[in-house]
Amino acid sequence: MAKKKKKIVPYRKPRHLNIGVIIFLMVFIYMSVFVFRYLTSEKIHVYEVNAGSLATTSDYTGLILRQESVTTAEASGYVNYYLREGERASVGSLVYTLDESGTMTSLLAQNAAAGNSLSEENLARLKGQLSAFSTSYDPVCFDEVYQVKASISGSLLEYLNSDALDNLIDGISETAFHKNHATISGTVQYYTDGMENLTPDDMNMELFQKENYQKTSVSAGSLVESGSSIYKTITSDDWTIMIPITEADMLRLQNTSIVSVRFKGTGQKANAEFEIVMGTDGKAYGRLHLYKYMVQFSGDRFVDIELNISSENGLKIPVSSVVNKPFYLIPTNYLTDGNNSSDSGFLKETYGPDGVSSEFISPTIYCEKDGYYYVDTMDFTPGEYLILPDSSERYPISATASLQGVYNINKGYAVFKQIEILDANEDYYIVRKNMAYGLSVYDHIILNGNAVSENDIIYK
Repeated sequence: MAKKKKKIVPYRKPRHLNIGVIIFLMVFIYMSVFVFRYLTSEKIHVYEVNAGSLATTSDYTGLILRQESVTTAEASGYVNYYLREGERASVGSLVYTLDESGTMTSLLAQNAAAGNSLSEENLARLKGQLSAFSTSYDPVCFDEVYQVKASISGSLLEYLNSDALDNLIDGISETAFHKNHATISGTVQYYTDGMENLTPDDMNMELFQKENYQKTSVSAGSLVESGSSIYKTITSDDWTIMIPITEADMLRLQNTSIVSVRFKGTGQKANAEFEIVMGTDGKAYGRLHLYKYMVQFSGDRFVDIELNISSENGLKIPVSSVVNKPFYLIPTNYLTDGNNSSDSGFLKETYGPDGVSSEFISPTIYCEKDGYYYVDTMDFTPGEYLILPDSSERYPISATASLQGVYNINKGYAVFKQIEILDANEDYYIVRKNMAYGLSVYDHIILNGNAVSENDIIYK
């Protein structure tokens, strides 16, 4: 009898879940997600608030405005001057002569060729003019060489002519030769540029284009036409410098009334009254009003200056920390005290089975301005009504406005604190300290304010 073959079936062990592996996988996945979010999310940086100020200096090319009166020639002829440019003329001083025939001009030239020499004083003045020009010479503005040449030529003829005039005037027809005396006192200049009557309200950016500026000088001995400008008198030592300013300048200078001005090239300093005016092109310009150094710059229309603006002290915070946050506006007369507490808040109208009633709520007030309280938009729903205490008047929650502020994280989560900017540069703001609902020294704020939201928990 044949033996039956046994069929061997392998034994399969039952599978059991390994709790350790599962926990490891969960931890691994969690850590992977956490690391990924950390690497891809914007990093939160913290800044500690400190007291400080901003020392700011700015360079400008200013346009000079003065009280200038232009005198024109009463006839055609050759002009000779008897006052040095920049010298002060009193009423009755001989300023220039006008020679219609040219006879006097010829005699003066012969007198100069006869060997008349300059006095030591006049020679020193000429050397001073040349020295001042060589110190401030700019090759880019080569046309100034011709202006200086005309000025020195005029001074030279003035010095030579003054002594010779009385000796040569005999025999010259008074109908062809005119002696012209000053009718007003002031500083004399022998150039015109068409800007003599400009006022601060006439400003526009085209006036500051130096490449378009044209200056016309009249030199002694030259022929002038009747009615043409022959000299001008600056009648006041008060003068104005106009400067174009940007929006950043306006923010920094809006509360400034006095600035310190340093004149480049000379190093002279002066305090100037400051105000912002609008030009004819709708742009803002700064007006600097000064009471000294007018004579030194009477021959210039443009001047390079440096403004040193005294900054107010306050709290120094980075520009990147500032955010704008919207708030609901609630009239201040709606504020009331709670029935059973000393908290202040508002009566919100509620609706229930028993009809209309009121609920006292006490939201955080971030600011009081222009008769309104600023409260968080999370505390109310648009369309809700507030009840005026002891009245039937109601106020609908709808109007909003924004405040500038930063997120304070002293308590471990982001809390909005309003700010009031006093001064600014590209990197920092100076904000008012000791404000209600504001910042204090050593507060910790978010450096990159737009990276968080209100009430976000911050891990430092």
